Order: sequence, then structure tokens, then C-alpha cells
Amino acid sequence: MAGAFRLIKYNPEIAQAFSAIVHNTLWIPTGQVFGGNTSAQNFEGLALAREYLAQYLSSDKYSNLKLLDLITFSDTPSNNVSYIKAVPDEIHKGVLTPKGTPINTPHSMFVDDNVIAEIRPRMKQAQAASAESLFRVTGFPDTSLRRSPLSMDKYYAPTCSYLKKQLGYLINTRTMYISFPQEKFDAMISVLQDWHAKRKRYTIKQAARLAGSLEFFAVDTFSFHAVKTFDSFSTMKEH
Repeated sequence: MAGAFRLIKYNPEIAQAFSAIVHNTLWIPTGQVFGGNTSAQNFEGLALAREYLAQYLSSDKYSNLKLLDLITFSDTPSNNVSYIKAVPDEIHKGVLTPKGTPINTPHSMFVDDNVIAEIRPRMKQAQAASAESLFRVTGFPDTSLRRSPLSMDKYYAPTCSYLKKQLGYLINTRTMYISFPQEKFDAMISVLQDWHAKRKRYTIKQAARLAGSLEFFAVDTFSFHAVKTFDSFSTMKEH
């Protein structure tokens, strides 16, 4: 999305609480600001509404929705590609109904980003439903009055693929693995190299950077059932 939190306006009586002075000019925001401690929570209602509506529209009954054909897809896999079968559990029970028909595509919002997993023939319908639900919830584009709620540059930049980098992780829907990108390991090693036994002082920013890197690996590693690591993990442990 583009400017997600700006869609929710502050009450004028509390807008001054979020004001700031920049170059001798007083700025009073009328819409919520990214990073505000209420922004993401207040946006949750819109995100949930978009989830439910997008899944409802991810059906052949709504095949007349406008498709965004400028999205690029990765190459079709060759015949020798091996796939790992997903194992159903109490939450994830599969993509077919008891009668064997496909269920409507689930849409998973992370604040203002929508994450979709679908087979190739059904992906464009799911994407069209995602955009349609966004416009119905937040307003259809009318550039004479407001910016479009859909961030077109971010939408068309990535390639639709089985391998995606999302929220700092690599998600591979063929191998059913969630892993860390190599640059995450490199960044962690770089941070750890600055901390040694002879170090006597540090800034709050340096400590926060170290804590953030440690939390990313320590917390999220145990939150996944399957995490495929790289050879550099042993190098990181040595440091």
C-alpha cells in the first residue's frame, strides 16, 4: 500500500500531540504517521476487512475483476524439479474442500502488505481480488482528489515466484523451507565483529543494533518448524 496510515485521520483535538517543529515550521499531521505507537493497531481493522473481502472475491464467480497484467512471473519449472508435499495440521488443512474443489485463496495481511500463496493458474485472480478489496475498503483511485492506495512501484517491482524474500526471510514453496538470506548472516557477522573482550564503551544505537540482530535470529529461529540454514552459520558461531 501507499501511505497506509494516512488513510486514518487523527481527531483534530489530539493532532497537536503528534506535532513537530522542523526548520522553524510547526507541522501538525492530520493523518497517522508511520512509526507511531497507535498507527499499526488502528490500521488492523482495515487490514482484516481487506483479508476477508479479498478471500471472498478470490473466486471464479468474480473473474471479471480487472487484472493487473504488468506483473511478471518467474520461469515455468522444468520436469525434473522436485516438490516437497506440505503436511496438513490443525490450522492448515489444505487448499481443497471435502468435495475436492479449490477453496478461495486465503489472504494474509501484515499491516499494510498482503501475502498470497497460490498456484500459477489462480494467482492473477487472487491478485485482482487483493487490489479490488483494497480499493473497496480504502477508496478507488482518484488522483485529482487523493493518491492511489495501491503502491504501483512496489506492486510491479517484484517477480511473482515460488521463491520470495518477505519480511527478511526467504520462502520457498517448492522445498517448503523458510530460511535466512545470506545478507542476514553477513550483517550479523559484521555486527559481532565490533564486539570483543577489550571493548569498554558503546552507544545506545550500537547496543540496539546488536540486540535487534540477536533477536531476529534467536526468536524467529525457534518460531519456525523448518529452517534451512547456510554454510556461513558455522562461521557466524565461530565469531
